[in-house]
Amino acid sequence: MSALPPIVDNEKESRFEMKFENGEIAHLDYIISESGDYDLTHTFVPNSQRGKNIASLLSTAAMNKVRDNNKRAILSCSYISDTWLQKNQDYIKYVIRAIKK
Repeated sequence: MSALPPIVDNEKESRFEMKFENGEIAHLDYIISESGDYDLTHTFVPNSQRGKNIASLLSTAAMNKVRDNNKRAILSCSYISDTWLQKNQDYIKYVIRAIKK
């Protein structure tokens, strides 16, 4: 298995991205409020890249940015609120609310 591409915060598109050699892009979309807090709205991983822990890596990158910038997040994305957060309890203190689906 080849190494995964780096995760980039594409601020212009308001999303964290992982671009693959075949042109596909996995991404985690966000909205930044006036206060600077994040709403993590959607995670997408192409079918050909599923099963490689990519959604978790994108979620961790996003929450690390929230933490490192002393901000908080709304978890509107059901993957992050229902799955990722359960396995990453250390980040709960940065969560305003998790919207469960």
